[in-house]
Amino acid sequence: MDDNLLGSKNPSRFERTALYKVSRMDKSKRINSNMSYEEIQTLNKSWDITNVLPLSSLNTPFAAINGMQNDLTKAAWLMGVHLDWAYQNYQFDSYCLVHNPTEDFLHDLWECGWDKNFTSLNANHLSAIMVQAAKRGKSIKWVAHSQGGIILLSALKVISERTNTRLTNQQVALHSIGTKAMETQRWANKVGLKIIGHNANPFDIVPNLAGGNDFSIKSLDRSIRFLPSVIWSNNAVSPHTLPFMGIQTYYRHLTEAGKHRRASWVRQYMIKNNISLV
Repeated sequence: MDDNLLGSKNPSRFERTALYKVSRMDKSKRINSNMSYEEIQTLNKSWDITNVLPLSSLNTPFAAINGMQNDLTKAAWLMGVHLDWAYQNYQFDSYCLVHNPTEDFLHDLWECGWDKNFTSLNANHLSAIMVQAAKRGKSIKWVAHSQGGIILLSALKVISERTNTRLTNQQVALHSIGTKAMETQRWANKVGLKIIGHNANPFDIVPNLAGGNDFSIKSLDRSIRFLPSVIWSNNAVSPHTLPFMGIQTYYRHLTEAGKHRRASWVRQYMIKNNISLV
């Protein structure tokens, strides 16, 4: 491999679709629902974002596919955090990142649309990695976030239609995916991939509307109200960026961040659904 072509680039649009190994840097910064708003802000220091190692195949039992608007630096720590939440009962100090590079917002949207109808380079790359791991008998625990869920679904179609490979030693947690969870489940069943859950904030427009998982009037209202939080807010305030740790935790973080209007909307949702505020 030509290492000059890999790794973090400035600007990030020069980054390439690639596989990397990311190592943990601070074991004390592992996400949990008891974290305060201030502690959540330090999660970007939990994984080593400066020494990611390019790989030609998976060499850890944990792996992730990142979503939109993630350069390699952000994807490296963010997907480690998503894995920590998805696999809380496991201890691991490294994982493999199937990096989906970002060029700009509109280009990323175009990629999402392409993978919903055709097959992108990202999806072909992921399918090859998953097939290679299956043929080597490796047990892999995945997480797919946002656009990563769209890429995963496209890759599963490739594996099902073009190979005879079974992914029975692999499993995936779906986090705020931008495609239908039921469709992903259907294609996962065809190749033997186990889905261990769908994690999504009820105020997140990506799984609700972009993914087509909830087109109800109430979902539309919630999603539109919190759209600015998805686009412009920091990690703890956004209903999309970090793993969803429960509506009570999200309400608390909004309150601690001083986002009282949005916190009141979440409070109303909790009251209507008979959810305790503490």
